[in-house]
Amino acid sequence: MFDIALVNKFRRELMGFAIIWIMIFHCLSDHIKALGIPVLSFLSKQGDLGVELFLFLSGIGLFYSMSKNEAVLPFYRRRINRVIIPWLIISCPYWILKSIIVDHDGAMVFLENWSGVSLWTKGVTTVWYISLIVVLYFLYPFIYRLQKKNSLFIALIMGCLFAVNIVMLTTVPDFYASRERAFTRMLIFFLGSLTGEVLKKKSWDSKKHGIFMAYSGAMLVMYIIGILSAEYGFDWFSKPVAKLLIRFGGQGAAILVIVLLCLLFEKVKMAGVKKGLSFLGGITLEIYLIHVFITNIITKTGFIENKGYPIKFAVMTAVMVISVIIAWIFSKIYNSIVDRLENKKSAA
Repeated sequence: MFDIALVNKFRRELMGFAIIWIMIFHCLSDHIKALGIPVLSFLSKQGDLGVELFLFLSGIGLFYSMSKNEAVLPFYRRRINRVIIPWLIISCPYWILKSIIVDHDGAMVFLENWSGVSLWTKGVTTVWYISLIVVLYFLYPFIYRLQKKNSLFIALIMGCLFAVNIVMLTTVPDFYASRERAFTRMLIFFLGSLTGEVLKKKSWDSKKHGIFMAYSGAMLVMYIIGILSAEYGFDWFSKPVAKLLIRFGGQGAAILVIVLLCLLFEKVKMAGVKKGLSFLGGITLEIYLIHVFITNIITKTGFIENKGYPIKFAVMTAVMVISVIIAWIFSKIYNSIVDRLENKKSAA
């Protein structure tokens, strides 16, 4: 039986792995494909599963956070200090450049994009993950209270989310197409919250293990069917339906990755690798935002469009490294300011 406690033990390392996988997906997947090595190409193209890892681990983390202190305002204050403010600071220069200087969209469009509201109103997906996670953070105190009353409420919400996604795909396909990556990913966040409760209460047993693995296995089968249908010539479903299967099934694929990584981290020493992943796991928000913005700027300016393969690969690898460096510097400065303010407030 898999020891679910390993997920919490290696949470930072898993977050670090997820951000590397996402950066490879955004920066290098097209260039890795050109190498002609099918396994590497496939793994790099599935890098958006890193988002599933983020959301699953976030669900666990938020349950722990609320169970330590159920007061709503302190919960929101922590999220504002550690997520919302850094997001707005890092995002501001990019959206000023794009919305005002380049596109001349005006102040209202700038505010819509900067606040993340444009994902829901216009389907702008630049940093869709942040737009989603902010909504989930806002709702989580209410989700937690429902879960505390009865965890079956969360299972019911997950069932409703399955249905809502299917209904939107069939009734408002154009609206859904630009927002499906957010709506479908909500499921694994709730699965993470349920897992957080099991971890916190140390109530993992053979029955829960069986249910967890059965659900994950079913989702993994769905993922494989969707991938075969969408990318390998098995025309079992239309492209939108195959994509929906991939999104739903991504839960199972992500759980498989998490289980394999946890077993690897537990069985193999590799202290340096774990330390590096843990370091990256502490600045994932900053890395995510910075690498997305830099990648978008390079893509839209055509900076490497006509360059040879070695230059393209080198530039996009440099983007990943530079993003980590900038994220670390920003995090050090920002956290020192926040810590000083909090210390002054405590002293007062």
